[in-house]
Amino acid sequence: MGLSSDYSYNQIPPLESGYSVDLFLFIALTAVGIWGAWSFRRTHPFAPFLVVSYFLMFGLTSNVFFPIGTIMAERLAYALSLCLCVLGGWGLSRLPGLWMWRVGILLVAVYGCATWSRLAVWQNAHTFYTAQVASAPNSARAHYALAHEVYQPEGQLTAAESQYRRAVAIMPNFPDAWNNLGVVKKDQGNSEEAVVCYQAALSWHSDHVAARVNLGQAYQNLGQNDRAMEAYRIALSADSIHAVALNNLAILYAQKGDMDVARSLFTRALRHHPTYAPARKNYELFLEQGTEP
Repeated sequence: MGLSSDYSYNQIPPLESGYSVDLFLFIALTAVGIWGAWSFRRTHPFAPFLVVSYFLMFGLTSNVFFPIGTIMAERLAYALSLCLCVLGGWGLSRLPGLWMWRVGILLVAVYGCATWSRLAVWQNAHTFYTAQVASAPNSARAHYALAHEVYQPEGQLTAAESQYRRAVAIMPNFPDAWNNLGVVKKDQGNSEEAVVCYQAALSWHSDHVAARVNLGQAYQNLGQNDRAMEAYRIALSADSIHAVALNNLAILYAQKGDMDVARSLFTRALRHHPTYAPARKNYELFLEQGTEP
């Protein structure tokens, strides 16, 4: 029911009180299962064996007896749901011969159609992530994935921006979404808004290196070179061999006339990233001209 490849925050919001239809339904189904297992313990022991097996196996992953680090019950119910499948098959076998075949064929047809329909979702990235958002519209990561995997690579910046904004509206403490939103604003030519987005990412995760480097580039585009240099230095304190940060910081030092530091940064970048073309090109210009790249 409602198949989705994603149920992350906030697709399944936590209960805020004990008065919930879902909770009462769960209690009712549990009570029916226990009652059925007890009622059939003598006449049909096969049925209670399967019901009890389901509860015992589910107890291992239910976070009731001990925490396992995840709350995604559906993801952990595949193997133990075989108990219910066998129970359903056993129940089907109890029907009169003709009805057993009728119901069996109907189930195969219904689930066959559902399977065929579901297979189309996996055709390509566009169908997959679009279906993911449709099936989990309140998931921040679903909206992020659609923007990051489909719209942004395709150059659909307006659509990507819309999905990233939806993601951070659902989950404000989502630094990757804020950072990528900043990249979109930069690609749209709006460095000021890009700075705001990168700062939002860093407010939630101060060690987010990509956001810090992107913030430096945005400051550099705005001509705020001192702020850009500070951003690059902070980024390098977390990742001392970051190619973009080393290259851009070297350029800014060269523009200030501090050639020794610029040369040191260029050589460090190329030592760790010998195939990084921008650093190689800028260093060659630096050596040829003896001035800023």
